[in-house]
Amino acid sequence: MKKNLNKIIGFKIKSKNGISGNITDFLIDEENWKIAYAVVDVGSFFKGKKVLISNTFFDEIDLTRGTF
Repeated sequence: MKKNLNKIIGFKIKSKNGISGNITDFLIDEENWKIAYAVVDVGSFFKGKKVLISNTFFDEIDLTRGTF
């Protein structure tokens, strides 16, 4: 299913131990036009730092809750 990436910016990333951060951007694989990484602001854990999360760690997008 195709999604508008602008609608997903700001979604929260869920981890096994709770919420890990917010999506601030994406890196796209130019060969197949799929999301390669999500840029995630991890906020309180690393105070203002951003990390890349590989698409291999993505689960389903929950549009009603705004989470990955």
